[in-house]
Amino acid sequence: MSETVWTLSKYIVSTEYDDAIIIFSTKFGKILKISTAVWQCICVGNLDNLPTEIKESLIANQILVSNQKDEFTEILNQNESVNTNNTTLYEVIQPSAYCQMGCFYCGQNHQNINLNKKNILNIVDAIERKIKINSFTELRIGWFGAEPLIGMSSMFEITNRLKEICDKANIIYSAKIITNGLKLTESVFRDLYNKLFVDFIEITIDGVENAHNGRRNLKNSDKGTFKTIIRNLENIIKLKAQENYNVEISIRCNVDKENQTTVIPLIDFLKEKNILNSVNFYSAKIHEWGDKSNDEVIDFDYPSQEIFWFENLIKNGKGVSLLPKRVYNVCLATNKNSSVYDAFGNVFKCTEVPYITNDIKMMMEGFQLIIMKIFYVSIFLQKITFRMMGGLNLIFV
Repeated sequence: MSETVWTLSKYIVSTEYDDAIIIFSTKFGKILKISTAVWQCICVGNLDNLPTEIKESLIANQILVSNQKDEFTEILNQNESVNTNNTTLYEVIQPSAYCQMGCFYCGQNHQNINLNKKNILNIVDAIERKIKINSFTELRIGWFGAEPLIGMSSMFEITNRLKEICDKANIIYSAKIITNGLKLTESVFRDLYNKLFVDFIEITIDGVENAHNGRRNLKNSDKGTFKTIIRNLENIIKLKAQENYNVEISIRCNVDKENQTTVIPLIDFLKEKNILNSVNFYSAKIHEWGDKSNDEVIDFDYPSQEIFWFENLIKNGKGVSLLPKRVYNVCLATNKNSSVYDAFGNVFKCTEVPYITNDIKMMMEGFQLIIMKIFYVSIFLQKITFRMMGGLNLIFV
């Protein structure tokens, strides 16, 4: 048998740090620190000069791989295996096609329509069929919009029917919701937790008051939404503590070049209001959506700014995941069992397709057929900095 020839994996990111090299394995989500001498040996293929223990560590962490290994196919097979053996059926339901807000970057065209009885029954039947022909142990519903809380009556009916199906099948039922937060009062929060089995709530706040109100404005009024959302947040956080509700609350801040300077003030504001310690916080870069290119606001160095936001979160006592973990299934389009059901009864494979213009929708539906056959290999770092090295768990080689 011929001796294995080792080579540097395709799926690593390297960064110089002081007198060493930091290597991040995107396949494993692990980070190693090696000397520049070791790195030079790897780069020129002079692996015989590496000490045995160092070489074995690099192989164990798949920094070095056999030159006969097809890493791309291996990763695709791993992703497909995880997807095939997934025992949780995740379905997204949009109970309403309407939203009170008129956010400039939103690609949806809203209509004041909620799920009707016929479409509710069709959705429930479709989900029940999936449960019957598969070996799922859990059904998880994602309530999405437009604004899902506008369709609360549909949410109640669907939940009651699905919960009964899950009880008969002896599987777990759970739910999450993405909401703008305007209707998230204490009574609604109670219903979400006690009657709709929601254990995760995400609310979007796009900066401090002036910035947020200028972006996430009401459709039919110039009245701001920031104060209402913050008041609701404060109230549900208090209620969560009082009633010992086991529900996770997360704040998402959509960012572009216009509001990037308001992220840190927002974090500081949430800290002052005693909100930050009770929620998760993350940012997301605004992107194209439907016929909204958003070209005028998305051209800025998001990764560099995100590092400063991470630092500020850490200073305010929030833990931050600095490096991405290995992702085996990144969206509904690559999950063969999951679907998106909109308020008109249509079924899609992506949350960004409902309520957009027909020509864009046709293009995106065609794209779904392609993406369903392709599993994302890994999340690559856009930029790595190690000014916060003390917070990282490194393997020193």
